[in-house]
Amino acid sequence: MTKTIQHNGQTLTVEEARRLIEELEMLLVEADPMTGDYPFGKPVRALLDPRWYSAPTPMADGVLLAFRSPSVGWQGFMLPWPSVEQMAELFIRQIENREEEPVPVTGMTH
Repeated sequence: MTKTIQHNGQTLTVEEARRLIEELEMLLVEADPMTGDYPFGKPVRALLDPRWYSAPTPMADGVLLAFRSPSVGWQGFMLPWPSVEQMAELFIRQIENREEEPVPVTGMTH
């Protein structure tokens, strides 16, 4: 049995729905590029302990970091080495201080 959903009077398969989500995501990225700082104080949807993958990539002269989203699949981010180093230092500080006050530092340096 194939799962389907109804959208605007059309029946979509799961694969068609995934493709639509990918296209809508690209439309949103083009319409409103990610700018600005993290929305401190506002709720953000978060997955608990998602699957992830990381590997060095010469394309970004850094690292590919990907997270598995149940709704859109693997979402990859290419991070240059300075950002990777900044994140590593932040994670180390957060680990060392996990019993104390949290260290909420944003990594947006550009």
